[in-house]
Amino acid sequence: MKRTITSILGTGISLLLLSACTSDGPDLRSETEPLIPDSKMQEWVEGYNTATFKMMSALADGQKDNFVYSPLSFSMMFGLWTNGATGETQQEMLQLYGDNISIDNLNTYHHKLIENLPYIDNTITFKIANSVWAAPDVVMKETFASVARTDYMAETPGCAKDMPTRVRQINEWVKIHTDNKIDELLTPDMAVTDVTVVNAIYFDGVWEDKFDPDLTKKATFTLMDKTTKEVDMMKHSTPLTLSYAENETGTKLIWTKYGKGKYDYYAILPPENEDFIEWRNNFTYQDFQNLLKLAHSGYVELEMPRFEISTTNNIENVLRGSMGVNRMFDPSYNELDNFVDGKNMYNNSIIQKVRFKCDEEGSVAETATTITGTTVDEPNNIKQMHLNRPFMFVVANYHTQITLFTGYVMNP
Repeated sequence: MKRTITSILGTGISLLLLSACTSDGPDLRSETEPLIPDSKMQEWVEGYNTATFKMMSALADGQKDNFVYSPLSFSMMFGLWTNGATGETQQEMLQLYGDNISIDNLNTYHHKLIENLPYIDNTITFKIANSVWAAPDVVMKETFASVARTDYMAETPGCAKDMPTRVRQINEWVKIHTDNKIDELLTPDMAVTDVTVVNAIYFDGVWEDKFDPDLTKKATFTLMDKTTKEVDMMKHSTPLTLSYAENETGTKLIWTKYGKGKYDYYAILPPENEDFIEWRNNFTYQDFQNLLKLAHSGYVELEMPRFEISTTNNIENVLRGSMGVNRMFDPSYNELDNFVDGKNMYNNSIIQKVRFKCDEEGSVAETATTITGTTVDEPNNIKQMHLNRPFMFVVANYHTQITLFTGYVMNP
């Protein structure tokens, strides 16, 4: 008999159909010291961000509209799921982030992020929770369940036998852990039979320097086809001291911050006369790093449109194609055998839904990913950064440089 496993992941939420987990962290009113990665973790972060830019470009391939992706939500889900694989299938999954990452390393790094990121800035709301839900007749392997509880701080509650109640239980859990922003992750027609793994993430960051709502005015935004539209353009009353970079091709970067400066927002503006799609397809994490090396502090006149983006990403096709992760989707390898005692399974699809909103106060984001399986310048030198045509954005933690969200604003 075929069984189905579904995983849904998020920044509002991340779910992986497997078992169930969540964890309460320190009081959000207190703060902890930021995580400073050691050299081995820095190597993983490098691989993580390199994979992020590659996956983002592949996911957006062919799209001519706004796009957003949450690599952290995907990574939490994928990392936990990797613990259910063995042999060459697990090695292929681990190589997504580089050649020298072990499963123990991967679990440790995710655990450190879960323990640290939500608690370093009490002006930012950042929640991460995990859960694994198993059907009453399914016995999870203790090796997998132990990693879920310990490394991913996952709750492992039982769930009802009948499907409507099970869906309702999981949706309630998701709603609680996303500040009531996502109240129906699963629908009654979704197959939630054996195992469900859920990762929920919610991010609400206020700008370090908020935009003045009274200064938001209609302004022209030039679309890819060179037509224009009127958008709500945000600005500050005076130029700000920000980090700014421009390379020899004319690509520009602006670096501003949320809260107390522990979370970063980058906006990257391609050369004015370059085709945005072509630029997007060729812009790598190394290109981003090279821009950052050119960044210097100066006075910047920043204008940015208000925008809200919702995207559905078919991650399975990208994993199978440009990322080279194939074995987990092929039942003949029989190496997803560390989930349930006496049973093997394989994956069918991985879908991520993400929403990202940017306004005068800051940014709010929620995301859900589902995986299913069977079985300084002088003041008179003011730079201008007017984001009045398609641009890229990146949200990251300052100290670890872990990318939380990234996307393209093409039609705000």
